[in-house]
Amino acid sequence: MSAERTMFFSFGYDHHHEINGRVFGHDTVVKITAPDPRAVMFAVFGREWCTSYNEVPNFARAKGYPVVRVAIEFADAESSS
Repeated sequence: MSAERTMFFSFGYDHHHEINGRVFGHDTVVKITAPDPRAVMFAVFGREWCTSYNEVPNFARAKGYPVVRVAIEFADAESSS
């Protein structure tokens, strides 16, 4: 089993997702801790996201954007449906 690592992901202005009543868009940063965080991101959001980071991006800190954790269990449920 691979070691887990944490990555952060942002969305572009044209990327809008609503999952279980939670809206993910250009003003949201997603935090994923998993052996392959990018694979989880693709499983949950497909190809509609912008960039990955190893830490919370500076623009998100400066603007006070929320950082939302996406659980692996949620990603597994999304990819199997």
